[in-house]
Amino acid sequence: MQAVIHRVHDANQEWVTEEARIGAEAIKYFSSLFSMEEAPANSEVLGVIPKLLSEDDNEQLQNIPSFEEVRQVVFAMDGDSAAGPNGFTSKFFTSSWDIIGRDVYRAVQSFFCGEELPRRVTATSIVLLAKVARPKCFFEFRPISLCNFVNKIFSKILAARLAPILPKIISANQSGFVWGRLISDNYLLAQELISNMVSKVRGGNVALKLDMMKAYDRVVWPFLINVLRAFGFGKQRIDMVWRLISNVWFSVVDNGALFGFFKSARGLRQGDLLSPALFIIGVEVLSRSLNSLPYFRGFQGFFVPRGCPLVTHLGYADDVLVFSSATVRSLKLVKWVLTTYEAVSGQRINAGKSCFLVHLKVCLSTKMAIQRLTGFMYKPFPIKYLGFPLYCGHRKKEYFGGLCQAVLLRIQSWQNRVLSQGGKIVLLKHVLSSMPIHLLMVASLPKAIFLELEGMFANFLWGASEGGSKYHWIRWQDLCAKFCRAVHPNLVFDGKGSEVWRRMVKVRNIAERHIGWIVRSGSSNFWFDNWFGSGGLSDRLDSVSDHKIVDFVQHATWDVQSIAQWVLSEIVAEIVRVDPPAGQLPDLMIWRPEHSGYFKIKSAFNLVRHQSSSSLLFKRIWHRGVPLRISFFLLRLLRDRLSLDCTLWKLGIHGPSRCVCCSSPEVETAEHVFAAGDMAQQVWHCFGDTVRVAWTGLAFRVCIAAWWQGKRGNKFLEFIHHVTPLLICWHIWKVRNGMKYDGKKIEGVQLCHGVVVDLLELFRVQFPECRVSSLSWVEFYLEVSNWNAARSYMLVKWVRPSHGGLKLNTDGCSKGNSGESGGGGVLREASGRLVLAFSCNFGIASSMQAEAWALLFGVRLCLQQGFDSFDVELDSLANQVADILANEGCRHDREEIYLAASALPQIARGAFHLDRLGVASLRRLR
Repeated sequence: MQAVIHRVHDANQEWVTEEARIGAEAIKYFSSLFSMEEAPANSEVLGVIPKLLSEDDNEQLQNIPSFEEVRQVVFAMDGDSAAGPNGFTSKFFTSSWDIIGRDVYRAVQSFFCGEELPRRVTATSIVLLAKVARPKCFFEFRPISLCNFVNKIFSKILAARLAPILPKIISANQSGFVWGRLISDNYLLAQELISNMVSKVRGGNVALKLDMMKAYDRVVWPFLINVLRAFGFGKQRIDMVWRLISNVWFSVVDNGALFGFFKSARGLRQGDLLSPALFIIGVEVLSRSLNSLPYFRGFQGFFVPRGCPLVTHLGYADDVLVFSSATVRSLKLVKWVLTTYEAVSGQRINAGKSCFLVHLKVCLSTKMAIQRLTGFMYKPFPIKYLGFPLYCGHRKKEYFGGLCQAVLLRIQSWQNRVLSQGGKIVLLKHVLSSMPIHLLMVASLPKAIFLELEGMFANFLWGASEGGSKYHWIRWQDLCAKFCRAVHPNLVFDGKGSEVWRRMVKVRNIAERHIGWIVRSGSSNFWFDNWFGSGGLSDRLDSVSDHKIVDFVQHATWDVQSIAQWVLSEIVAEIVRVDPPAGQLPDLMIWRPEHSGYFKIKSAFNLVRHQSSSSLLFKRIWHRGVPLRISFFLLRLLRDRLSLDCTLWKLGIHGPSRCVCCSSPEVETAEHVFAAGDMAQQVWHCFGDTVRVAWTGLAFRVCIAAWWQGKRGNKFLEFIHHVTPLLICWHIWKVRNGMKYDGKKIEGVQLCHGVVVDLLELFRVQFPECRVSSLSWVEFYLEVSNWNAARSYMLVKWVRPSHGGLKLNTDGCSKGNSGESGGGGVLREASGRLVLAFSCNFGIASSMQAEAWALLFGVRLCLQQGFDSFDVELDSLANQVADILANEGCRHDREEIYLAASALPQIARGAFHLDRLGVASLRRLR
């Protein structure tokens, strides 16, 4: 068992097996780890830390939180996280908040007012997580702190308030635990730099990968307090941090028992919510010291292309990668910075695990010189950085073999479990397919890796043994056709530049068309940015220049003469319809496929991938009311991929064939088993006669289609007609297997009963609000037939504008949401006379976007025509004319302006005349 420590090495490298002695060794090791070794050396290295916090920042950090803020913090905590020594989790606090809420708030107030924390609050249990497969000593365990929940509340409040400040004080080189920065950013930049390692620079390029020894556990508190003070944190805030970290009492959990109760003298608790922020603040001393290296005489940096900023290092918490040239002076300066940081912070660099990286062509003498200067060992590429393979040169399949191995290990962990096909599909979609996601975000995998993963997925789905894989009844490519008919969009395409850049350029050509701009000050590019909705002007012109939008604005109006010198008159007319820039704020970039305008990976992936449309058959089979195991069975049945005798013959497996479901011997085919056989006839007769669905002499596919197309009076019957034929086929298959392989004798009545039981169960799950009293098929169907879904109707008609003015009705629609979209609108007088109408196409957009753009287009059109006072009504029940025009806009790619009723499309013209006559129409609400 991994959760039990059976034996461990003591300080003399001798095995300890008794539980009491193991606990004593744990206390000895961790009490020593959290003890101060020596007073940190005074150093001027803190001079690199500038004072960045303002009085307003400190006031926001130090204010006593409100009762509501404390309540939100408590309810936001994970109720399933492990409890501290007192055993209380957030579930106790949230369920008892009405009783203890005020007491908790008073405790928070006392803490913010300077009250010391008692031991019962700061007491912490240490649980041990193995860092290696077979740990032998306590050094190979990671100590995770389980804090009491009240302590977590204090830490969470301080961490939440500190989070908005971190981007302001933490260097861009650090990406860990800072809002807006991702672990993928570091890897992408590191891979870009490593790809240039072969470039010539004096001394050659070298990267140092640092391994910090017990980084969190060695943080010296006075050093951390001095860093906070240097950044400008207020005394009250620093005092709160000091009281949280300096009065911690530990007990070690060993094999379920608590050992010891000792006080720490250094270190940050891994598991405390404030620790990550405090740690990266301390590491900022190292980060800013490394960034100051280019100002030292003789330092030569790592090669970067001309015009790019020099990168000295990348950091993610305690994972640091330093970039430099291999000159003696440069490496000595780097070593001096590292040694100084060790002396002042208490950190120790593990020279045995740290390494340096150089290009393969670097000679042995240079490698030996670097090793003497740094004390680190040379490691060839690839290496693991932040969990990703970091390599130099061409990508190879073996660089990413760890991903395939991880997937294989996960599959092997399920080997002894009995999983249905539906269960395997769930694991494939939500576990196995998600394992490569983080790697795919930052790296372009070789096609061979995708093929190997697909092979593993297919073997897992269809079953595999040590002797080999089982027969795959349906190709993996066919199973995944809905999601991606072409190759994976993450594959690299030929082109110049680095690997990352080639991927970005490929995606850019697709994504750029869906980026829009909200014009405010006119700072976006006039020619290349999509600022007026129909794409960049550069796509429509042979030659362009480099201007901002504001360059073509004079006195808050468009400079038409200047624009006309560059573009055709038709384009000028489009431009002047857009309001000219106004205000001082920079133009705002928006992602058009999302309602919010914010970029999301999901919508971008939907644009990149090649998605086939779902067929009616697909939607019927993969219905949320049908269990996955039945859906997968129906897929195999309808594609003739079941292991029936006739199918096995096609595969070259010959043998005698006899249908076990019939009294007289017949060859076992799909049509016979599921439609023409004695058992099938009896079942279809039992259910089909009740609902008056023809079945006699029909193929099983026709029987299923007849059920789906049968007459339904309400949504309940529709569900029954949908599910029943699927259940009939499923139970016929189960009975056939039971009789053929287990020797069971099952009558048709039992089969029908099984179908009814499953149908009732699925019905109750689909409609939990409905109560079914009948247990037989006939009674159940008749009972449900008498149910009527409630429907509401109302009479609606166009409401004339008030005070005899004008009224603009607009509407938008999208075929697919997001899909091809259009907008329409009509401006009318109080008498109903048409003033103008329009229909237009908006390209790919959502329904909400189409609604907004139709309104904007209609208002602008009215203003251009000189109408500046009118009522506006959109997407109302009595909006038939605008709705018809919006659908008309979806069907063509041009704008249509109608100035007379006779010019309207025929259907819109009819609806317009009914509105003018005041005729009401009947509209269904639900």
